[in-house]
Amino acid sequence: MSLSGGNVNNQILSGQSTTWSQFGDQLTVSFAAPVSSPSGYSPDTSVARSGVSFESNLVSSIILPLGPL
Repeated sequence: MSLSGGNVNNQILSGQSTTWSQFGDQLTVSFAAPVSSPSGYSPDTSVARSGVSFESNLVSSIILPLGPL
């Protein structure tokens, strides 16, 4: 995850699922955000709001590193 020019940018580098097999690397999401610093960011909030509802017991981890894409 990175902050740049008023946008939050996320990229999935290495995902895997039984439905999609391996995915990522080219999957990037960017959205406008009224923040200039990640100082108030908590990964716990992202996990709580991830929306994983179907077979959430099979999700072993969600890793959201803070750094450049």
